[in-house]
Amino acid sequence: MKTCVFGGTFNPVHNGHISLAANVKNMLQPDRMIIIPSRVPPHKSSEELVDSVHRYEMAKIAADIVGCEVSDIELRRSGVSYTVYTLEELRAAGLDGFYLLMGSDMFFYIEKWYEFRRIMDMSVLVTAPRREEETDELNQYAEKLGKMYGARSIVCDFQVTDISSTQLRNMMANGENVKDYIPDQVMQYIEENGLYTRVGT
Repeated sequence: MKTCVFGGTFNPVHNGHISLAANVKNMLQPDRMIIIPSRVPPHKSSEELVDSVHRYEMAKIAADIVGCEVSDIELRRSGVSYTVYTLEELRAAGLDGFYLLMGSDMFFYIEKWYEFRRIMDMSVLVTAPRREEETDELNQYAEKLGKMYGARSIVCDFQVTDISSTQLRNMMANGENVKDYIPDQVMQYIEENGLYTRVGT
């Protein structure tokens, strides 16, 4: 079995998430691909997080666009959403062959993740560059992880949209139009629920 896991805050979901998930799904052809919104992210501030119900609904929209699943496994678990526990819980449920999908920013940060060596033992790390010049850096870092920890990594040969949720939240707070970066269905959900300040104006 090949199981692709894509976790994150998705605060909000944007086209970078969509393009990464869709391209990796096409490349890996996994038996299952699961988008998993985090409850309390260990590597990011939770101060600007919208309610998990909304982030889950946005992740569901993303899953529909990509053609994969969404899980509330981390939202149902109290405390910080550590990836190692999520993988263990999925494995206990009978899943295996994990491919852990992440943005390039998180890939470069992997050595600071909780129990990162166990994560590497359980999964293949998958990422993609946001910019062309980032490709060599990612490949060099993947090689380093392999030599130091025996990590298995895939650096995809496509680029994803160079935008972050933080940038989008700041743009929305400043009243800038973000509709080029967020899927229409997600944009509609954000506007209908008033999740971010002065959205899309």
